[in-house]
Amino acid sequence: MIEKDARLVVKNQLFMGLSEKDALGLLDTLDVHAASFAKDELLVRLGEQVRGAGVVLEGTVAGEFYDEAGNVSMVSKFTTGQLFAEALAASGMDSIVVVRAVTVCRVAWIDLAALFREQAFGEDAEHRAALRAVAGNLVRMLSRKNVMLNTKMQILAQKRLRDRLRLYLATRGDAPTPTRTELARYLSVDRSALSREIGRMADEGVIELHGREIKVVDPSFLR
Repeated sequence: MIEKDARLVVKNQLFMGLSEKDALGLLDTLDVHAASFAKDELLVRLGEQVRGAGVVLEGTVAGEFYDEAGNVSMVSKFTTGQLFAEALAASGMDSIVVVRAVTVCRVAWIDLAALFREQAFGEDAEHRAALRAVAGNLVRMLSRKNVMLNTKMQILAQKRLRDRLRLYLATRGDAPTPTRTELARYLSVDRSALSREIGRMADEGVIELHGREIKVVDPSFLR
């Protein structure tokens, strides 16, 4: 792997808390290697067992979940420097999503299974400590993802569209508002119905719209 790619990989939060030198020293153990993909090429197929998590080096990829009718019901996009498929790689389970190249892209694959192979740790104390740090980071990342998924389940459990929007806006943190199409997919609602509801809320003075951004101006709405 070229030096520029390696330095980008170790900036990922998976290597948080490690010096660049220590992180770079783990790349061989984790069998980190780069691969290129054409636009619309599949990086992960439905039902495939995923061995490695990916860090986007160039371009954009999307994780897509399909409903029973074969329609895309959820999309997560990943751009330069972002990590994807870590939960699949760590679980060893068959993939329930498809990962597709939105653009021509390059990805660095990281063999997370090495974190569970005792022989990969070797005898060097610093190397072992660095791998344990990566494993700890992975646990924290997966825990945060679990909380996010539980939050989404709570949102989708709301029967009324306005209640889904309320819970979404109350829990989104500092994340920027996605496009209306992306938000409709996230909330599992019709885009037109979502736009109408957002328009009504703006007319009522509950929210303000700044482009795609939604700002809550009535704090009581979130209670």
